[in-house]
Amino acid sequence: MKPRKRKTWLVGIALGIPAGMILMTALAGILPLFVALPGGGERCTKCHELHGGIRYEDVKTDGWIHLTGDVPEQAWIETVKLFETHKIDDLPGVTLLDLLAEHGCDNFHRIALISLDGGHASIESQDLTESARLVPHLGAARFADERLHASAWLRAIVEICVVGDEPGIDLDGRRTTYGALLAGDRMTALTEPARVALDDEATGRTYRNVASHLVTGVPFARLIERQCERINVAAGGDMLSFGMEDLRSAVLSRDKHEGVVMLVLPQRSRSEWPMGVTAVACE
Repeated sequence: MKPRKRKTWLVGIALGIPAGMILMTALAGILPLFVALPGGGERCTKCHELHGGIRYEDVKTDGWIHLTGDVPEQAWIETVKLFETHKIDDLPGVTLLDLLAEHGCDNFHRIALISLDGGHASIESQDLTESARLVPHLGAARFADERLHASAWLRAIVEICVVGDEPGIDLDGRRTTYGALLAGDRMTALTEPARVALDDEATGRTYRNVASHLVTGVPFARLIERQCERINVAAGGDMLSFGMEDLRSAVLSRDKHEGVVMLVLPQRSRSEWPMGVTAVACE
């Protein structure tokens, strides 16, 4: 009798393990169906808290968000102050439309959100509603909107690029805006390298390093769609002429002091950069 009971017990285990695995697999497949059913008010909250969190009351943020593109004035928004002064349902947060309006961006075509890890989400103005918001996230802020796909829920947002409705740049007969260009392909240029030195009295040595600036903007060489011998650039009321080789590493960017669009020439000093670019023509 004992061997038979043991045999029966072993058979039960042998049958029970696969049956249990099948049951778990079935539940895993069915569960998302229940989550997706109407009335599951907590479904978004649970998923997004699991994958990074929608909002936290006590999270400490210490990041910056660069508001750029077709804006009246560029801004670097400190997230600590942002969430100290803005609330949604008594929790830290700000609707994106309110934030843009505070910076004079009432009318625009679309925006591009860019995250620290390289995420990029482009959203048309008609798809931005009061449910689109920035909320605290570890170190900075994240975007949240239950009406948009989870791929737009970027974390650690470092830039909001606004694409305006009014073209301000003529590219060889094609009217566009700086924001529209910046929201697409971009490049970072290393500019103004300078050797600096500091004498240390304690050791009697001189310590040296090279200081430079990184400027991110639109790769200029890709703006003209046909072969040219010369490129004419209208900037600041002047018409300047460049050879194609002069512009291989150049970028269009926006000056953080004057706010105008500038042509950054990495191999030249800043004093030679054309400021206030309004048109580019092929010759």
